[in-house]
Amino acid sequence: MAANGMPHGHSHNTSPHTSPHGHSHPPPPHTTFHGVPPAPAPITTPRIAENYIENGREYHGYRKGKYLFPCDELEMDRMDIYHKFFSVARGGALHSAPVNQPEPRILDVGTGTGIWAIDMCDKYRTAEVHGIDLTMIQPQFIPEALTFTKRDFESPWNGLGLDSWDLIHMRMLNGSVSNWPDLYAKVFRHLKPVTGWLEHVEIDLVPRCDDGTLAPTSQLVNWARYVLDATLIQNMPLAYNTETRSMLEKVGFVNIQEQVIKVPFSPWPTDPHLKDIGRWYNLGLTQGLEALTLAPMTRNRNWTKADVDRLVVDTKKEICSKKIHAYCEITTLPANPKAPEAPARHQRRSESEASRADMGIFSDGLIRLCHFTRGRLETHDKMAGRQADFTPLFLTQAANSCGARAYLDSAYAALSACSKRKFAPLAAGPDDLPQSPEGSFP
Repeated sequence: MAANGMPHGHSHNTSPHTSPHGHSHPPPPHTTFHGVPPAPAPITTPRIAENYIENGREYHGYRKGKYLFPCDELEMDRMDIYHKFFSVARGGALHSAPVNQPEPRILDVGTGTGIWAIDMCDKYRTAEVHGIDLTMIQPQFIPEALTFTKRDFESPWNGLGLDSWDLIHMRMLNGSVSNWPDLYAKVFRHLKPVTGWLEHVEIDLVPRCDDGTLAPTSQLVNWARYVLDATLIQNMPLAYNTETRSMLEKVGFVNIQEQVIKVPFSPWPTDPHLKDIGRWYNLGLTQGLEALTLAPMTRNRNWTKADVDRLVVDTKKEICSKKIHAYCEITTLPANPKAPEAPARHQRRSESEASRADMGIFSDGLIRLCHFTRGRLETHDKMAGRQADFTPLFLTQAANSCGARAYLDSAYAALSACSKRKFAPLAAGPDDLPQSPEGSFP
């Protein structure tokens, strides 16, 4: 049941033409394509007060400029269309990673409209589901077990709970991530050891063709090259990272069950399933082509809106031509954390999360604690008229020689020695440290 007491079945499950926002989508494209979908009409009023208008599209104001794509109604419809597209491409599956716990905890990173998280609540009625995103564009009425939070998932994951999630889901985050190894490390630390699973799903936008019907100089090929290069300039690459599997393995993920799914740009195949995939992908891509192109090209390549409009129109013509047998690929990557091997890791687990610091990853939390500790040492040494045995130099040496855990233990011991307040043992990892102003106790 939804929070208003009404059933939370969603219109996208019963009718693919309506989004959960109450907006009618155009019907899915048919086997015959004629013409080009019209350009989206510009909006005039921001949906959320902090948002702003740029080139006729609405962008979120939180962490302004970081995210390259709009957050208006047109973009929300595109996200919901893509949700249906992924469902069709994956045979109706919401995920492939196992969810076997009676009351699973599920985290959706970059939740967007929240449509995947809502469907997971429908599928797992005893689950606790949480979605995070830079902007709050989710529906007003949602299942009681579902919560959404506005946050930047590239910032420290304070308060999300280490070792506590059964499934962490990430889908279509290309173009929104500047540091994939760091994000994978966060996911690793927050999944339940051994039994938790990551489910990562991305589209590789590079057009492919096996029969020569896509010319190397085509507008579709040019569009992909222009946009992928432009997002790389901002260090938010939209291109699929071919080192993804290797990055996951380096962080510590195992059982990586990589699957690649062929995605036609239009319903040109004769195979019924591929044809259906092509219908839905074509609808989502033509709906969102302007959104994918506008900010990357105008911000990073100094294109005008008119330049983008011409590229989008020409590219849509090729996308919608069944004479061009182009396709791209979806890659799904379920993976779970490997079993503890090193004694230090095993000891940490057995201490009920006494510390996550011996991961050896010096995150923003460690840097904050270093500055905080130094300030407290200097202040309390002067007030107490004594020199503490834990100087910043000592702490630095401890960090270098003994690892992050020894550093944190020393830092907290220093604070205890310099103040009347006795600090409890550290019960959080670097990403969960409080973000206190320098010079004040957390």
